[in-house]
Amino acid sequence: MTTLETPVRLTQYAAGGGCACKLPPGELEQVVRDLVGQPAGDVVVGLDTGDDGAVVRVADGLAVISTADFFTPVVDDAYDFGRIVAANALSDVYAMGGRPVLAINLVGWPRGVLPLELLREVLRGGVDVARQAGCPVAGGHSIDDPEPKYGMAVTGVADPDRLLRNDAARPGLPLSLTKPIGVGMLNNRHKATGEVFPQAIASMTTLNAQASAAALAAGVVAATDVTGFGLLGHLFSMLRGSGVGAVLDAAAVPVLEGARDALRDGFVSGGTRRNLEWVRPHLDTALSEDELLVLADAQTSGGLLVVGEVPGAPVIGHTVAGPPAYPHRLSTAADPRIRVEAVAWRHSPTWHPPRPRAPAMPSQLGEPMPHFAHTLSVSAAPSAIFAIIDDFSKTPQWLSRCTGIDKLDPGANDVGTRLNYHYDDGRRSGTMDGQIVAREPDRHFAMKFTDRMMDVTVDFVAASDGVGTTLTHTIDIATKGFGVLLSPLIKRQLPKQTMDAMTALKAMAEQP
Repeated sequence: MTTLETPVRLTQYAAGGGCACKLPPGELEQVVRDLVGQPAGDVVVGLDTGDDGAVVRVADGLAVISTADFFTPVVDDAYDFGRIVAANALSDVYAMGGRPVLAINLVGWPRGVLPLELLREVLRGGVDVARQAGCPVAGGHSIDDPEPKYGMAVTGVADPDRLLRNDAARPGLPLSLTKPIGVGMLNNRHKATGEVFPQAIASMTTLNAQASAAALAAGVVAATDVTGFGLLGHLFSMLRGSGVGAVLDAAAVPVLEGARDALRDGFVSGGTRRNLEWVRPHLDTALSEDELLVLADAQTSGGLLVVGEVPGAPVIGHTVAGPPAYPHRLSTAADPRIRVEAVAWRHSPTWHPPRPRAPAMPSQLGEPMPHFAHTLSVSAAPSAIFAIIDDFSKTPQWLSRCTGIDKLDPGANDVGTRLNYHYDDGRRSGTMDGQIVAREPDRHFAMKFTDRMMDVTVDFVAASDGVGTTLTHTIDIATKGFGVLLSPLIKRQLPKQTMDAMTALKAMAEQP
C-alpha cells in the first residue's frame, strides 16, 4: 500500500479524470431515450429535459432540487480533488437557481492500494467547500473500488417559479459565460506530466453561487453549467430543449492561460473529441479543428452559461430563432443550428483567478428569510406589558406554541441571561438555546433563540402615547440546514401567529 511518506499522484490510479469521464452524450441519450416522457406528478424538471438536476414541488413556493456527481481524480492533490468535486456537485443546484442545503458523500476507494489518510484529505476538501457554500455534509456511502472515485449527492431548494432551466432560452438574448474554459486540456497535461496549473485549480474550486444569484437578480430564466460535454455540448443541449439557435463568437470566449498550448501539444481527451463529433452536425462554421476542440473541451466544475447578461461575465454570443422545441427533447431529432464565428482567432483577455469572497448569505441566494412586524395600541402602561413579558412563567399563556422558558442564570433578566425555549407546534417539538439580547426597562426587550434549523429573534418595543402604549413586536427567522424547507410554511403562518400572540398579550395587559 502507498503511504503518505511516498508521493502519491492520484491521477495515475484512474483511466480517466473529472467530468471527462462522462459517458459520451450521444450514447447516453440512446440509453435513456425510452425512459423519458413518463407522467411526473409534482416533478417540475425530470429526465425528459436533461437539465442539471431533478426538481420536485413540495409546497407552494418551494421546490427541492436533487442532483449527484462523482468522478475519478482530476488532480494529484487529494485535498484539491475533494474541493473540486464539491464545487462541481454543488454547481448543479446553482445552475438551477437554487441553494444547496445538504450533501452526502459518494466514495469508491482502492483500500488495498491507497492509504485511508489520503481519503480523509479528499473528504476534508469536500467538506471545506461545502461549508463555504453553507451546505452541511451529513454522511454518505462508500465501496471498495479498483479506482478512486469521489462525488456528492446534493439536495437544494428553490422557488419553482424562479428556476433557471436549460429549456427556457428565448431568441434575441445575449449569452454570457461566468468562467473561462480550458481546464480539461490543462488537467490532461497535469495527468501526463505532473505539472500543476494553479489557474485551473482556482477556476474549478470557485463556487457558482455568486453567478447564480446575479443571474436571478437580473431576471434570467435560462442557464446551465458547463461541464463534461464542453461549451458547445451544453449550449447545444440548451438550444435544442428551448427551440432556438445561437451565434457564438469564439473570439469572445474566455480561455485559461496555457490551455491552447496544451492543445497544441496534444493533450486532448477522448471525451472532448466525442463532444465535438456529437455537436458537429449542428455547426455552421469555418473555424479550424483546433479552434473547435477548445470550445468542446470537457470541463470539470465549469461556469454558468447564462441566457442574459451577468455583471462581470463576458458576452460570448446571442440566441436566434430556431426549430420548435419538443416536450421530450431526448426522443426527438430537433436540429438547432450553432453558427460559430470569429473575425480572427485571438487570445481571449487574460483571466485572473477570483479573489476569495465571503460565502453568500442565504438571503443573497434565494428568497428573504421570514420576517414580520406588527404594531398595536394597548390600553395599559408599558410597565404592565413588560411585567408580563418579563415573567417567563406566563409566556405559554400568550404565546401558543411555547410550552415554557427555563432561565439558566440566577438574578434579574439582564442582557446575556441564558434561556431554554421549549416549543410544540403540532408537527415538531423541541428546545432552542437562547439568551436575552436587549433590555431597557419598560421600553425594549429582545431574545434570540437558535437550534439546528433556525435562528429566531423576538423583539418588543413600547412607547407611551399618553393614553396607553404603542407596542411593536418584530420577529425574524433565519432558517438553515433542513430548516429552509420550512421557510414557505413559516412565511404563511408567521403573520397570524404574531397577531395571535399580540392579541393575547394585549388582553392580559388590559385586565383590571
